[in-house]
Amino acid sequence: MIGSLRGEVTEKGEGFILLEVGGVGYIVNIPTPILDQVEVGRQLYVRTYLYIRETAMALYGFTDAESLEIFEALLKVQGIGPRVALAIQSHLSNETLKQAVATGEAGILARVPGIGPKKAKQ
Repeated sequence: MIGSLRGEVTEKGEGFILLEVGGVGYIVNIPTPILDQVEVGRQLYVRTYLYIRETAMALYGFTDAESLEIFEALLKVQGIGPRVALAIQSHLSNETLKQAVATGEAGILARVPGIGPKKAKQ
């Protein structure tokens, strides 16, 4: 498993960065708030989640341990995969998400693309 990466951001795209580490470029999917702050040519450290399925493999990166923990917790909810979990973290701050879950405010989650009212209640 790849727990973290540190390297130079060599490219930014829609929802991802290309992070070069020791001559190897890793495509790392990251939430929009992080993507907005990242600059090409700068060093970046990310904690990672490696998603593996029969036909696909993807890396998801976060700049702090709390965001990674929240991502992993979201994946435990039935019907939420890594793309939807990343969309949630792209639209809601960690604090807003934790507050919505603690108070049962499904409406906040339902505003995220890919999350309907039923999934938000889960």
